[in-house]
Amino acid sequence: CPELFRRDPLGAAFPAPLDLAALAREAEEVGALAIGVATDSETHGASERDLALVSKASGVPVLCIDFLVRDNQLYRSRLLGADSAILHASILDASEIARLLDVGRHMHVECVVEAVDAPGVERALEAGARIVSIDGRAGAASEDLAALLALVPAGPILIVRGVVATADDLAFLRGKA
Repeated sequence: CPELFRRDPLGAAFPAPLDLAALAREAEEVGALAIGVATDSETHGASERDLALVSKASGVPVLCIDFLVRDNQLYRSRLLGADSAILHASILDASEIARLLDVGRHMHVECVVEAVDAPGVERALEAGARIVSIDGRAGAASEDLAALLALVPAGPILIVRGVVATADDLAFLRGKA
């Protein structure tokens, strides 16, 4: 799932102006099954308009990438075209995650609960997440990725982000599938 945003959160400059609609269409043409769109202005230089723009330009599901903590943020994301949204287990407790998952399901928005550590994975599972994402870019340095993957039982869809750098990494992840 390619992620579209206007500014690299680590500070790298992008050529301006970015045509997110064209990028979304190109991603779809080369086989993207979904497209993530950042809406956070501070970190990614993005806006809610970007979500609406990509949703209208693309025929694949669109994932809202932001720090969603309230029902109204999830409702707004859906109105702007999001089919899915990320909930960050690092800033929500299990009951908050469960409530937002329920709100999302009622609006036909399937939320992805992202975790970077064992407590986050445990909160995601306790809340009933159907899709759990382990962000290896953040968590792999502080915990063994294998230990985090071992926490996720059969059932939920598991997404592992940012950790495939070698053939051994890929072989390891294939063994988890």
